[in-house]
Amino acid sequence: MGLVKAFSDTAHVSEDASRLVFSILAGYPIAAFYRTFMKGTAPMVQHSFIVAVGVALYYFNCGKMILLHAVHQLINPGYPFR
Repeated sequence: MGLVKAFSDTAHVSEDASRLVFSILAGYPIAAFYRTFMKGTAPMVQHSFIVAVGVALYYFNCGKMILLHAVHQLINPGYPFR
């Protein structure tokens, strides 16, 4: 049993809701890290950090569905996923 599942069971909320709240709250320390250590670095390093963190948070929220969304964007770029 993972940490998110244990918290969800204890708080009597869905696991998806817990993951969303954790992702939103994780944004604050990530932003503080970015402002402290990444500001002033090369733009490529900054962009790589933002993409890596964004993909990691997206994977934390959606799990393996990230593959479906990635394939959809490769097949139909610019169209919303429905």
